[in-house]
Amino acid sequence: MRPGQKVIPESALPSPEHKLEILKATVETLTSRDWAYIGMDHFARTTDELAVAQAAGTLQRNFQGYSTRGGTDILAFGMSAISQTETHYRQNLKVLPHYYAAVDRGEAPITKAFFLSADDRIRRDVIMRLMCDLKLDYAKLSASFAIDFQSYFADALASLAEAQADGLIELSADRLRVTDAGRLLVRNLAMPFDAYLKKDSARYSKTV
Repeated sequence: MRPGQKVIPESALPSPEHKLEILKATVETLTSRDWAYIGMDHFARTTDELAVAQAAGTLQRNFQGYSTRGGTDILAFGMSAISQTETHYRQNLKVLPHYYAAVDRGEAPITKAFFLSADDRIRRDVIMRLMCDLKLDYAKLSASFAIDFQSYFADALASLAEAQADGLIELSADRLRVTDAGRLLVRNLAMPFDAYLKKDSARYSKTV
């Protein structure tokens, strides 16, 4: 994606299988030394507020990572910085002279904004709960969003059949639960719930 990345020969990079082995070794090493595996590549001391929040089911997540500050607006300053609110995201201008010019004119230096639909907000929260809680309670989510969760996400749940067969998740009549093996690929397990990804991108091997 970036010119600098092309300097590294592909042969020098670990294979997907090797990367999973590295992550597995990292998880085993840190969790044996009083660190909690929060998710993906995030760890925290077992006494840290992130670990405590995850155990209590109150952990939150935004585009910057895991957080205990649920519902807090993120206001970004500086060129290319991204802000997040309940209803939209916006990004500042990426070129410094353009950024300064907008500020000098007394204008917000925004280059683009994305306003969330009702469906976007439901999917954002479902993905957040999956990545934070490592499970989805269908009844609880149905009540929260005034939907029938299993009907609303029928396609997403059906597309996870392969992940279930591989032992990455457990599906029951009332919930989805991520297994210990599935925690290593939780980002991929969340993909079927993202309406903006192509359907075939849900195959977890493609992002390892």
